[in-house]
Amino acid sequence: MDQSDREGSGRSQEDIMLADSNGRENGMHPLVQSQIGKHLRAVYDDVVNEPVPQRFLDLLEQLEESTTKNRRS
Repeated sequence: MDQSDREGSGRSQEDIMLADSNGRENGMHPLVQSQIGKHLRAVYDDVVNEPVPQRFLDLLEQLEESTTKNRRS
């Protein structure tokens, strides 16, 4: 990576990836992992808090009724 690449993004690849003593990449920098985790949790929280569409509730009710009927037979 040349100097212009580092200046453009503000981070070099070395800032993002960790390397072992042989120079092989072995994972992301803990700070990068933390930021990704925060963003994933925020997205997940938004999805979890969305209301369940009525169509899904209707399908679940039909499934429950079908299961109850099959148990009685």
